Amino acid sequence: MTELTPAEAVFFAAAALPPADRHAYLSRVCAENDDLRRRVERMLAARPEVGNFLEPPIAPRAECATGTFAPAAPPTAPFGSDNGATSDLPGRDEHVGAVLGGKYKLVEEIGEGGMGSVFMAQQTEPVKRAVAVKVIKAGMDSKAVLARFEAERQALALMDHPNIARVLDAGTTEGGRPYFVMELVKGIPITQYCDDRKLTPRQRLELFVPVCHAIQHAHMKGVIHRDIKPSNVLVALYDDRPVPKVIDFGVAKAAGPTLTDKTLMTGFGAVVGTPEYMSPEQANLNNLDIDTRSDVYSLGVLLYELLTGTTPVDRKSLGKAALLEVLRIVREVEAPRPSNKLSSAATPPSVAANRGTEPAKLSKLMKGELDWVVLKALEKDRTRRYESANGLARDVQRYLADEVVEARPPSAGYRVRKFVRRHKGRVAVTTAFLALLVVSAAVSSWLALQAKRAEAVAEDRRIEAEANAKEAEANSLEVSFQKGVISGQADHLQWALVNSKLDALSSRVDLDAAESRTDPRIGLLRRTRTLRDLSQIELPTGFAFLYGHVIDRRRDLREFVTAAVLTTGQNYAPLLPPLTHDGYAVLWNTLSPDSKTCLTIGADGSARIWESRTAKPLATLREGAERVVQVGFSPDGKIIYTSDSDSILRFWNSADCTFRAKTELSPNRYVYPNGLAFHQLPFVAPTANRVAMTNTRVLTQSQPVSGNAFRKGEDIFYDGPCRPAELWDTASGRLVARFDHPGSKGEDCRLANNGNWIATVQEKTRIVLVSADDGRELGRLLLPHGEEISGFDVSPNGHRIQTRSQTTGIEPTYHQRIWKPYPWRIIPDPVLDQWKNSDGIYFLTDNLVRIYTSFEYGNEAILYRIGEVDSKTFLGDKTVETTCNDELLVLNDDRIFDGKTLKRLAPPAGRKYPPSLTRLARDGRFVFRESGIRAIDAVTEKQIEFKDGWEVNGHSGYFPAWGTVAVGRGCEIRVIPSPKILDVPPALLELWAQVAVRGELGPDGEFVKWTEQTWEKKRQELAAIPPPHPDFPFPGYVVTDKLHWLRAEYEAAAEKDKLRLAADLLRRSEESGDNVEAVRWRAETDRLSPHVAPSPREK
Repeated sequence: MTELTPAEAVFFAAAALPPADRHAYLSRVCAENDDLRRRVERMLAARPEVGNFLEPPIAPRAECATGTFAPAAPPTAPFGSDNGATSDLPGRDEHVGAVLGGKYKLVEEIGEGGMGSVFMAQQTEPVKRAVAVKVIKAGMDSKAVLARFEAERQALALMDHPNIARVLDAGTTEGGRPYFVMELVKGIPITQYCDDRKLTPRQRLELFVPVCHAIQHAHMKGVIHRDIKPSNVLVALYDDRPVPKVIDFGVAKAAGPTLTDKTLMTGFGAVVGTPEYMSPEQANLNNLDIDTRSDVYSLGVLLYELLTGTTPVDRKSLGKAALLEVLRIVREVEAPRPSNKLSSAATPPSVAANRGTEPAKLSKLMKGELDWVVLKALEKDRTRRYESANGLARDVQRYLADEVVEARPPSAGYRVRKFVRRHKGRVAVTTAFLALLVVSAAVSSWLALQAKRAEAVAEDRRIEAEANAKEAEANSLEVSFQKGVISGQADHLQWALVNSKLDALSSRVDLDAAESRTDPRIGLLRRTRTLRDLSQIELPTGFAFLYGHVIDRRRDLREFVTAAVLTTGQNYAPLLPPLTHDGYAVLWNTLSPDSKTCLTIGADGSARIWESRTAKPLATLREGAERVVQVGFSPDGKIIYTSDSDSILRFWNSADCTFRAKTELSPNRYVYPNGLAFHQLPFVAPTANRVAMTNTRVLTQSQPVSGNAFRKGEDIFYDGPCRPAELWDTASGRLVARFDHPGSKGEDCRLANNGNWIATVQEKTRIVLVSADDGRELGRLLLPHGEEISGFDVSPNGHRIQTRSQTTGIEPTYHQRIWKPYPWRIIPDPVLDQWKNSDGIYFLTDNLVRIYTSFEYGNEAILYRIGEVDSKTFLGDKTVETTCNDELLVLNDDRIFDGKTLKRLAPPAGRKYPPSLTRLARDGRFVFRESGIRAIDAVTEKQIEFKDGWEVNGHSGYFPAWGTVAVGRGCEIRVIPSPKILDVPPALLELWAQVAVRGELGPDGEFVKWTEQTWEKKRQELAAIPPPHPDFPFPGYVVTDKLHWLRAEYEAAAEKDKLRLAADLLRRSEESGDNVEAVRWRAETDRLSPHVAPSPREK
């Protein structure tokens, strides 16, 4: 919107002042501009007290076919008009031919209402275009009207959405009346557009979704429309594509901050909106309590009309009713189901014809999900409606995508409660009448009993005859019953047969897993056959309600086998393209905290960031020619650091990958040994130059590491003491603090308290806590005299510190202590004193530790809750590793302990694991064990094993609708699918597995390898099949990877054949124009060629 003119700016400022102060203000502001003062005084004289405003909708002319407003709406006018004008303006200066603001020539009046007029105008500068101008009518300058007009202008100005008519400019006429300029929408009402073009219900729903998004945008800007109806939703063609536009915020209301600084309030007893589209809240005489769900109701009415051709409340019945009766109908009368409305005799056949179908088919289409979606939006109780317009749009999109909708039909109990609330008087009378009937029936029964007793003798003979007849009938029923029993037994036998088949297939699944350990290709293909057999099991129809566990068992087995095939099949054909730095190998990788992106270090010395769900590169993080050897994310994922071979840190914004700052060259940096190959540096760096990062700071500390260990493949060992730690600011790269003190051969500095503190050892006798913000000292942990610190540990949340110390002398004594803060003091604990000579005490949580005992105590690992003497659990061999959360601890032998009581949880009879195992599964199914090299299905209790190098727990993330994404040591991203997307056709999964392993099973179960020609034919067949889940990358990368067959040949070939195959791969890469693959295979041929030194690009 353009800025106000000087006259308008002075006018609005003066109008806000009391009349007595305006003269002095104008004398001061317009001292040297008499013309400006005269213009402002004329404007003030024409409008003595100007407010702001929201004007009600203009009733457009029936003959108008284009413009910002549509042809005339049905003959029901909006409530809420303001007719109390307080003064008349001297004349009308808006007319066809007039020029407003010096650049808007009024061409044609296209709409007129009680409050204002709308003109089509020609803008002359700075661009020439047709626009719509809305200007207040002469004489309609009451405070309420002006407030509505100003608020409508502010409401539209707040919004910037392709489906909302935009405000382009605003100003005042020469007579001082406000106007604003809008986008000219040459459209017609959405219902008319749909009927004229005979759009199908699906096409109407697709056109309705952006309307919901537009209303949601208004709600996000704090604006409630309050008058959503077809004439305020116009459809115009842009590049032959229909685009709905929401117009006329004339009765809009602010949902958050006020739209204007002036008073704007609906008076008590005023009702705003159009009755057919009005929400029940708007039908109250005081509708101050209106929120965004009112617009959701109106959207529901609009959707109802798009689908059925009419509104839920008949216009004719509203037209005949008085005002209060109309409001009661809006508040209380429930909308009929769209399917019922369409099936009634009153619905003309033209409704179905306008929707491109037949009446019966249209009614059938509405039944079920569409009924539920529409009626949920039209709930009289707004707490039962969709929470937002986006919620309604998402459910419509779910219907269009053949997904399960959120809406459900109301329960019988809810319908009864609603009926009782609507008809309290009638229900009370009916209840009293029924009670009277019950009493009368009781009295009558007693009298009838007495009469029967008096007639008992006379009835003996008749009873005897009837008994004989009933006996014969019973014999007949017995025969029928026996037939039913036989039939029921057959059904039970069928279910027992199904269960026995599942037992056999469950055992086959275990055999397939064993085969996978011997020959992974055969194991994979056998699993696809098992899945096919599982899918072919037909379930009986009788007594299904008794055998739900069998139905669930078949489903669970199918999902497990599908997950096993998809997961282990990626050993041969990854679903996502491999990560590569333009052909150079990936040496290191890590995932962001939210798992959405992945950082890699390449053999080309650069760092890259990737989208983990698609493996698409987002940016290269490199300032110049530095060689990156270390990368990482801040805890909140907003900042990335890279460290080069000179230990200079660079910081980047992860959102847009822009450079932030870098550190200076530190005298305490680690200098890498001479002769160390570059591809080894990313493995040396994390050990030699430790980096710990918070959201605003980075703590670094170097310790010399033997380079020979890396060159020779020996174990890492340290060559000297730690160097002083340094604290850096991630925003500027400046050095915040340096901790100069004598070091040791262990880690001297740790982050604590969620990164707010740094714990550092000083002179081996004390631990000093300093602020990670500015390096100032916060506290000290002082050991008794004569003790030296040999190590310490910080609890996960930083609220506990554990120290290991020993006395100096010929016979040292050892101590294990736990400290708590404020002030820092030792927690007395007899258990820790008992195990003071243990190999170490390590935190699992702030209050739970794992104690490793020394040899003299029997090599035990003990779980202990600090301060609870009786809460000890002996775990056996001290090499047992645990993973835990606050509730559960799981050992690597799969024993499970309660995290609070430390008692082992025993599984139920017939099960391997307790049900609580599912709490550790992010998707409710798979728990990753032993550093993530295998997964346990918590439902079927079967396992999937991953190949070496795929530690899922390390670099992995979880997407609820997708699955677990794990990044291996190499250049591949592995996807472990979620159970929600495990419904893959068995034939498609088998074809994918065959293409992945390049062969099939023979008649005797042996592996039969395909020729390259057969493989290519099958690959093309796989590529022609539509993916079963559009958002999941299956069948994935293999369908486009034409080098897959030859690359697999190279990986399986003997060393003497590799050069020939690498040369062939290089030739094919160059012929196909695949530069990335060409770089890789050129490097490989160089490495394999005789008399050529190995390339630094080697993987």
